[in-house]
Amino acid sequence: MKAVASTLAPLLDGDEIAALIAAASATPPAPARLRQGRRSGDFITAGIGSGTDLADLRPYQPGDDTRHIDWRASARSRQTMLRVWHAEQRSGFVVLLDRRAAMRFGSRKRLKVTQAARLALTELARASRAGHEVGALLLDQPDQWIPPAAGAAGLARLIAPITAPAPPCEPAPGSGWRGAASELLHRLDEDSEVVILSDFDDFAPADEKLLLTLGQRFRLRVTRIVDPLEREPRFPFAVTLRWGRREWRVAAGDERRLAEKQQALGQWLENACIRAGAEYRSVATDEELP
Repeated sequence: MKAVASTLAPLLDGDEIAALIAAASATPPAPARLRQGRRSGDFITAGIGSGTDLADLRPYQPGDDTRHIDWRASARSRQTMLRVWHAEQRSGFVVLLDRRAAMRFGSRKRLKVTQAARLALTELARASRAGHEVGALLLDQPDQWIPPAAGAAGLARLIAPITAPAPPCEPAPGSGWRGAASELLHRLDEDSEVVILSDFDDFAPADEKLLLTLGQRFRLRVTRIVDPLEREPRFPFAVTLRWGRREWRVAAGDERRLAEKQQALGQWLENACIRAGAEYRSVATDEELP
């Protein structure tokens, strides 16, 4: 749809960015979980480190941490034995953010792409605080891949591209959903967490298999961004709405057709997410984030 607000400035100013990150960072991170099977969260590697899963015992060597000496094993073997542990690693966390032309619409308070950017920063700040390496794949003009990195610097480098001025009104050729899925499958390890933020207006039934593939490989969450006008359209006169390359002529009093179209899209997407094992939610552009 066409935008109704200026898009020359960044989507968010510095004060709002700081407030979002501070609020998200204040949220206690989820407890660390060791991998018990596929898609169970934080996982154990085959490497040796300072985790909590016992890997083996070996003879003590000068310089080893004496706190890890196993005195019972040492007594049995008659030499000082040291416990060694599998290293814990946290899975990568990536936001797939739709910044294309159809997201440049907002009838109330903010654009779809602005709300998506706010959600992206909130999710990334929480994940970063929990110790994850954070990254992003931006469906943009052109698309941008920002690989996951840890710490405050890893989060900071995502802010500018996520909050850059809104995309052009006119859609441009791009990789689309198929290209985005291929990029994630190529770039990320299994059990990474992926959060998709979009209005999914161009998501077709043929694309459902992409969700299934991503849901099988990653811990997948899907958030659909909607405008209040799409949930409850009210027009005193005939209007022409535009989603990307498609247009919808809505005559006065014919809002029901538009509402039914949007409701059907939301219900189909939710069911597709259930089949893919992905979490699903819908967030309106005028909602405030917790």
